[in-house]
Amino acid sequence: EASIAVGKAGRLGQPQFSECRMDLHGMFGALGIFDERFEDRKNPFADLECLAREQRHRVCIESQHFAAIELACSRLVAERLCSEWVVGMFLTALLSGLRLGEVLALCRDQIDFSSGAIRVDRAIREKESELDSRTMTPAGPIQRVVVNLPKGDKTRVVPMSDQLAAILRSFCNRPCVAGAKWNLVFPSETGCPKEHTRFTGAFNTLCKRLDELSKKTAHGGRGRPRNSLIEEFGRVSLPDVWNTIVFRDTRNSFASYAEEAGIPQATREAILGHGAKGVTNKHYTDVTTKGFQDSRQRLTEGWTRRATVADLVSASA
Repeated sequence: EASIAVGKAGRLGQPQFSECRMDLHGMFGALGIFDERFEDRKNPFADLECLAREQRHRVCIESQHFAAIELACSRLVAERLCSEWVVGMFLTALLSGLRLGEVLALCRDQIDFSSGAIRVDRAIREKESELDSRTMTPAGPIQRVVVNLPKGDKTRVVPMSDQLAAILRSFCNRPCVAGAKWNLVFPSETGCPKEHTRFTGAFNTLCKRLDELSKKTAHGGRGRPRNSLIEEFGRVSLPDVWNTIVFRDTRNSFASYAEEAGIPQATREAILGHGAKGVTNKHYTDVTTKGFQDSRQRLTEGWTRRATVADLVSASA
């Protein structure tokens, strides 16, 4: 390891060692597929460190671009240049701060349109017992990927702006998948949660399309249809972040947006699930509280104070 660190290990350099480390993680993670005895065993490679990972620079999408992004996403879906469900998941996370696992497991019974609230009480988890859909408690054997409690086992209530409500309502009004255990907002064809690999591919496609619109240049790609919206979006400004963004950056963006909207820090922590268990969260279990409704109003008005979709449409025309 010392030789690798100083570059004196022949052809094996730091990037190659880092890849080997990730391969060891992946190999051990796959053992549970073949032998259940490895399901609860600690990964022996978890503490293997040779290189100090460079801290990734977080990407923040400024709220002034939210309306333009929504317009671009809707047009990409209309032109069949990306999947509608991945656009819905992306915008949901951007306007609510939900984690990827929470969006993948989002069900219709969690959404209260009358109060403008989303109750985050489940998420996709790895190597856990699945929630009982009736008692909402973990039960049964440990499985590879299941619907379980959110990170930290903390449930919370998230205010839903009018813009987010309109997006989710369009998905919730669609027919349910017959026989599905969970009434998911973004289900697969079988009614199960979307597979992570499938989501990753669809999200990468969305980012590439948005990158084309932001740079007004179509990227090459075998089998990929040309982006016909580049000219249409010639005068619409989109952020140039799509080459470096990852899905969890939507949480950073939402947190910044909530701060700009004037939502107090304790409230932001409760919405994002960062507050201490049972301290800040308890103030938002009642979705009719004045503070909660004030947060909803601020998130909605924060959008309308910036460029509206109508303004962007006229600009692009």
